[in-house]
Amino acid sequence: MAITPYLFDNQVFTQASDAAPILPSYYFFNIGALIPAGAYVAATATYPGIGSPQPLPLIESTRFDGGGTFTTLNDLHSHYQFGTYTVTAFGSQPTVSTSISYQADYFTNVVPRITNFSTLSQYDPSLDFTVHYNSFTPNSNVTTGYTFFNITDALTHQVVFHSDFQNPSSTSTGITGRSFSSASASAIVRSKSARTCVAATFAALRFLVPSDFLRKTWRPRSELSTRATAS
Repeated sequence: MAITPYLFDNQVFTQASDAAPILPSYYFFNIGALIPAGAYVAATATYPGIGSPQPLPLIESTRFDGGGTFTTLNDLHSHYQFGTYTVTAFGSQPTVSTSISYQADYFTNVVPRITNFSTLSQYDPSLDFTVHYNSFTPNSNVTTGYTFFNITDALTHQVVFHSDFQNPSSTSTGITGRSFSSASASAIVRSKSARTCVAATFAALRFLVPSDFLRKTWRPRSELSTRATAS
């Protein structure tokens, strides 16, 4: 039974005012595989770099995923070097291994920014609101672009509002009042540029806004995560 491995290379920026962030705050890397539900119970990843082989937790019935967080891109590359990555899955089906090649970081040059950041910091989630942000141009090595806007509960981290697969030229999302029921918030912006394991390429600008409706206090923050994979 087939599995589909993937790699994601991410850089994260934090927005703390109306101005766009300049330098990445940190980096993180994901390696995993999509699997048929119930077919496998364990998986490992082997690759060039520190920590190989790495056990991959089963984080959903159809997905194994692991990785790490790093303060610099050089540190990330020392742990996860360019080269061939192989995911092996074990379970009720015969053991299967599939490889993916990580050869470059296809980061977009755009740093995402919430353009009405000050207004967002005063937002009352019982009312309708439109969040405005910049558009983006995918890295020239990717073929498709998307913008995602999600609101997640600050305590449970569950998505309570989403507007997904927008065109990369999109610059706003409307939120209906009382769409979610929770209060303190950080506005998180993530932009991802990726090349997938099936040789298709895509990029995405992702806005994640954790919220806590009861306190109605926002601690706005935004993050850009530029994601790159290779096949």
